[in-house]
Amino acid sequence: MRLKTVVSRPVVAVTVYLWILVGCAPPFKTGTTPAFDAAGIRHLHGLLGRDTIVDGDTVPNWNPVLEKYFGSMFDSSLSDFVVFIRKDSTTRQGLILDGKLQHELPGKRHLWLLVFSESPFHRPPRVTTDSTMRVTIESRKDTTGGQSDTALIKADTAHTITTTTTTTEAGGAGIEVTLTSLEYKKDRVLVSLVKSLIGGRTPSDPAATRDTTVGLHLRLLGKTTDTTGDTLALYVAMHRFSLSENTRNRISFRRVAPSVEFFGDSARGIHYSFGNHSGSPFGVSLGAAVTTWAATREYKDTALVSRGADLRQALYLFGQFYPFHGLQPRLPWRSFPSLGLALGTNILPGGLLDDLVLGISFGRWKDLGLVVGLNCVKSQRLDGSVPKSTRDCGFLLGGDFAL
Repeated sequence: MRLKTVVSRPVVAVTVYLWILVGCAPPFKTGTTPAFDAAGIRHLHGLLGRDTIVDGDTVPNWNPVLEKYFGSMFDSSLSDFVVFIRKDSTTRQGLILDGKLQHELPGKRHLWLLVFSESPFHRPPRVTTDSTMRVTIESRKDTTGGQSDTALIKADTAHTITTTTTTTEAGGAGIEVTLTSLEYKKDRVLVSLVKSLIGGRTPSDPAATRDTTVGLHLRLLGKTTDTTGDTLALYVAMHRFSLSENTRNRISFRRVAPSVEFFGDSARGIHYSFGNHSGSPFGVSLGAAVTTWAATREYKDTALVSRGADLRQALYLFGQFYPFHGLQPRLPWRSFPSLGLALGTNILPGGLLDDLVLGISFGRWKDLGLVVGLNCVKSQRLDGSVPKSTRDCGFLLGGDFAL
């Protein structure tokens, strides 16, 4: 029995360790994307044109496209920008994260670009031929009269020599994609301090967010025929862009050479703007609030005789904790819904810690928010003629400004 116990402990320890390791490890996926036969190409092409309804609007449904293309490799936590270009120059595009269309990313480090097209948009090689012509004339002299010094020209013989030079310019990508950082905002002081303590990235200069331009080489994914017998081909290209936090960005497409038909008119293109804002679980704000407050309580023996009711107005310093990542406040390019716990104390009037606030922080419209909660204010209780310190709690309502 003792031997059993001694042997089972290491087994249990190893089992628990492996369970924790496997259960808590991030789901890294390795492998290759699936191959596409004729039926797969037709199915994927149909998915590329499928729509869905979101908040009453008809928008492209990209989630089935990503699931079909990546197969078991699909990871919804990655941010994907998907584009589909038809032969008639019409385009569909969208930014996808967690299976939903997005215009704002929550502080992502990378953006994956995935382009599908019915045309290869490859810039073909260009051959240039230059011809050079040279003419030489030979003169024949008449020496029959013996006057060699003053010979007369009797006939001219012309020779034409033509030299041809051929220059071949290699082909290349017909589409250029540029990621441009339009605006950069620094973190607030507290957020920067917390990030530096936990080893987060804290870019301090807008120059750190440079423009990036790449050329796309679309490869043939597959070719088949559609229901009418016409040729149906799909080309695909993928690229990964690095992103900086707290930036507004624009991704733009343009054709490289005028010989490549792209988006119909040469002045048109694809432009898509999005934000990449990092949230923080912690915050500090300065606020003003009103509390329903009883300044004094008077007792006779043990019975409450009178209670002085009042509305207390004061300035407060709040500290917030936002436990839900999707409800953390972000930098103020636009309003974001946020929800967190708030702890606070008064600054004026009275002494520090005269008021102790426990509440809920709502927001934010730009840097403004709302605080609702319970405020326990230091007060006095008159037990006969002897004052005793106590705290009286009342309802607090106020607004705050993020620091």
